[in-house]
Amino acid sequence: PGGYLEVQDVCLPVRCGDNTLQGTNLERYGKLLLEGSIKLGAGLDTALNTKRFMEEAGFMDVVEVIYKWPLNRWPANKQMKEIGLWAHEATASSLSGLSIAIFTHGLGWSAEELEVFLVEVRKDLKNSKIHSYWPM
Repeated sequence: PGGYLEVQDVCLPVRCGDNTLQGTNLERYGKLLLEGSIKLGAGLDTALNTKRFMEEAGFMDVVEVIYKWPLNRWPANKQMKEIGLWAHEATASSLSGLSIAIFTHGLGWSAEELEVFLVEVRKDLKNSKIHSYWPM
């Protein structure tokens, strides 16, 4: 009683407020990552249910705030541009590690197929004409 709990989690797939993500390898990557995680029994979209889970567990006055973390420097806002810089670096530099188990075990890809695909995904991540973000 009287306490607070903060939960932060990313939720797949990658999102976009306009149509600049449509048809890109980054869009495909987010959908495949989610599909593979679900096949492995650990869907990377569970953040969609966090509020409901907390309410069902008895938490009261649950407030859900969803932030947009841009995946590169596309935003005009200086603070969001900096968040995009850091989010891009964190995502691009860890893409292989984030992906290998899900793509090889969940989707049946070879490590080589994945690495070739990730070259294209990294290009999209860097492209500031693609207004992608992680919902956090």
